[in-house]
Amino acid sequence: MNLIVHAEWLVMLLMAAARVAGALAFAPVLGVATLPTNIRLFFILAVALLTAGLTAGAGAIPPMPQTLLGLVLMVGRELLLGGLLGFGILAAFGALALGGRLLDYQMGFGIATLFDPATRGHGSLMGAVFTMLGATVFLTLDAHHTLLRGLAFAFQTVPIGSPLSVPIHLVVGQFGLMFVYGFILVAPAVCALMLMDLVIGFAARVMPQVNAYFVALPAKAFVGLLVTAISLRFSGGIVQSLFEKIFVYWQQILVAR
Repeated sequence: MNLIVHAEWLVMLLMAAARVAGALAFAPVLGVATLPTNIRLFFILAVALLTAGLTAGAGAIPPMPQTLLGLVLMVGRELLLGGLLGFGILAAFGALALGGRLLDYQMGFGIATLFDPATRGHGSLMGAVFTMLGATVFLTLDAHHTLLRGLAFAFQTVPIGSPLSVPIHLVVGQFGLMFVYGFILVAPAVCALMLMDLVIGFAARVMPQVNAYFVALPAKAFVGLLVTAISLRFSGGIVQSLFEKIFVYWQQILVAR
């Protein structure tokens, strides 16, 4: 039995893998960034083959580039589109990390940092807790299945090799959304800790002989964790809305491209 592979099909698979790689490169919930290189490559190729198969099945195989520069430009265009889609995922989980960092500064945990495998950098203590909690909610809502369906929808809406324009206003809007949701998630605890700072400052003025710093540090940590635990019971709708914004942003990007 002879296996015949067409060059056009290989080009389609290469460009589809570039788009998938850009979309999943910084998705903490799938853990692609933490996988070994060979497993990461096979995973991206498998997802690209499954999702881009809809485009190939419809006969929309892109034309073969005539030069190496043309191939590089087409792959770069697909990688850019995938990066725009991946930014929506990164911004959603970045909102959780931002809220955790704000809470860390208010509770006095700002000096403690943890290694973040998704960004290969250092993250805050509460930010890591919020990110893991967000990943749990993401999987509970079956949003990872919606993510794969969104990739398939992207290949159907924007076929491989289509021209691309970068909608800067949508990227900036998604970036601003990260700050809004990040603050909303921790607003009760941050406000409670700010009021506690006022009380501690007043107590330090009327009782200068008491070392307010050593008294306030464990008290702020206790109050911050307590208020956060209570407020998280009512934050399910906020987190769900945050993840829904990912796919709203994807639809806007694919329509406006």
